[in-house]
Amino acid sequence: MKNDITSVVNYNFFFLPVLQDCTNLASVVKDAGMLTPYVLVTGTLKEPGQAFLVVDKNIINEITNFDYIPFVLLSAYFVFNIKYPIGCSNFFSFLEILLLNFPINKASITVKHFFTSI
Repeated sequence: MKNDITSVVNYNFFFLPVLQDCTNLASVVKDAGMLTPYVLVTGTLKEPGQAFLVVDKNIINEITNFDYIPFVLLSAYFVFNIKYPIGCSNFFSFLEILLLNFPINKASITVKHFFTSI
């Protein structure tokens, strides 16, 4: 059975495609065509299976602890010196401050306002 990427992959804001009933991850990664780092998760949102870091259409490594997914994703952007996707810089700036203790004064006005309001 051939997997149709449009029926198998559900993209959401966090760049976490969720695969259901997929047997060939390499073909899904190739067909998705995303060059920016993202995390590919097998299974469903309620019952995730495995997680993999994907960069430039290549599965880099399995992420064995789901708690580390945000750290692994941020690290991939730093290690490979890749700019954040257009429209997502505030989200990643938020993660940098929250998870990596980056200084708030270097964040955008939107992110600064968010942190001062919580």
